[in-house]
Amino acid sequence: MSQHSYPHTAFKNDVWDEDRLTEEVAQNYVIVTELTKINSKELLEDDGAPTGNFTVTFYFESDLSEAEEAELDDLVADHTGMPPMKCRFHASSGIIGKEEEITGVDWEILGGVVTTPQFFCPTLEGIKARIVGSYKTDGNGAQIRIIEDETKVLGTFDLPGTASQWAQMQWFTTTQPSPGTHEYTLEAIKGAAGSAFVRFVSMSLLEFYA
Repeated sequence: MSQHSYPHTAFKNDVWDEDRLTEEVAQNYVIVTELTKINSKELLEDDGAPTGNFTVTFYFESDLSEAEEAELDDLVADHTGMPPMKCRFHASSGIIGKEEEITGVDWEILGGVVTTPQFFCPTLEGIKARIVGSYKTDGNGAQIRIIEDETKVLGTFDLPGTASQWAQMQWFTTTQPSPGTHEYTLEAIKGAAGSAFVRFVSMSLLEFYA
């Protein structure tokens, strides 16, 4: 187990929310070491009087890499202290089952689904798709994206280099889907990567609200 502590002044607004921090770590694709808990405590004077200064400590299952430590520093610096949005699950669809190699120098379709997001959630405001799956790459440069009806890009994800080892990804679309029934495809491009593969990719429809 490893511990990483920060004074409350390291956070963007000198405030923090442990639930939101847990979500932000979980959604960060650079920090792959499991976060076990977050604790905060107020520092006291020698006589036990409160100081108004707090320390927030992250506990991880094992030591973080240098890249993970740097990412955690950035995450803390950008954290606003706002509590997390509530999330309601609506539907999930499998897009890719078996292993697929990304070979295209242009965007290529790897899989897709036809669905009606508005059927599950009449109000599309706050709707996002969460994409999870496995990938491996030799070098950086490969990308995948979710696109609606071959024209509207809902979200793009850069596949970091993994030295040809399988790793997990999770990312969210940033653009809302359109009303009605549409085709949603997962597309990929190899870019500068030496090789790139994906497998076991699914897409879940989630609604975020205050």
